[in-house]
Amino acid sequence: MTVLPDPLSYTVPFRPVPFVINPAKNDRNHRIELEFIDELITRSGLDDLVIRAVVDERRKNTPEGKDPDRGLQHFISHVRTGFRAGLLPAHLGTTAVRDLEIRLADSPLSQWFCFIDNFGGVKAPSKSTIDRSKNLFTDGVLDQAFQHLLRQAAEEPEHLDPDLEILVNTLGFEIPSNLLEVWDDTTCLAPNIHFPVDWVQLADASRTLLKAIRVIRKHGLKNRLPKDPEKFLSELNQISINLGNARRRIDSKKRRKSFAPKQAWQSTDLRPKPMA
Repeated sequence: MTVLPDPLSYTVPFRPVPFVINPAKNDRNHRIELEFIDELITRSGLDDLVIRAVVDERRKNTPEGKDPDRGLQHFISHVRTGFRAGLLPAHLGTTAVRDLEIRLADSPLSQWFCFIDNFGGVKAPSKSTIDRSKNLFTDGVLDQAFQHLLRQAAEEPEHLDPDLEILVNTLGFEIPSNLLEVWDDTTCLAPNIHFPVDWVQLADASRTLLKAIRVIRKHGLKNRLPKDPEKFLSELNQISINLGNARRRIDSKKRRKSFAPKQAWQSTDLRPKPMA
């Protein structure tokens, strides 16, 4: 039983962890991570802090003459589920509300984490309900919860863990978090790229240079390019297309070489002329 402000209280529902016989490695790791996150939230009292802040805001904004605590038990359950449902996408690496809607209706483990009752039937929130629940938590409430969690993570170990027989802090850390260190994930992204990349990059660089030549000629400056940049760009695009179409052929290497004939602009002497 957790006591809210005033003499009001609410009960934490019975929620055994869904049991799976011989879970696969990825499923087992996912379960361990969710159970660890749930333990951190429970130890820190983060659920209670967020619920208390939202309930206080509800009481403050209730019109005069209406009971602010009407249906409080149902509202507290809604807030708790909304808060947990907001944490779940960050852990799963997804932002799609539709995917979360399906997961909460189909996954017993996600239902357990978000306090969704599944005894005899599942009453999972809809996409609209999940989306509206974001409005319950202001930036101030979320910032307060974040600061609260950081403070407890940085506490010195003062509580004896009877199982491990060591001193731990409120979150169960033997070594407190160092708030002076900042960790950042700088893993490089591996996107799909053009292959081969050499002529693609040369073509992009040439287009950029030709745009610069166009600006120079527009302002009446002289240069040594023997033909119009538009014709040069047209030939460059045609060569790039031919190179791209040749890469999947058996004789691709030979065909690529054949697409580089000696054009007039290649044989032109572009060296500066000596002054008389």
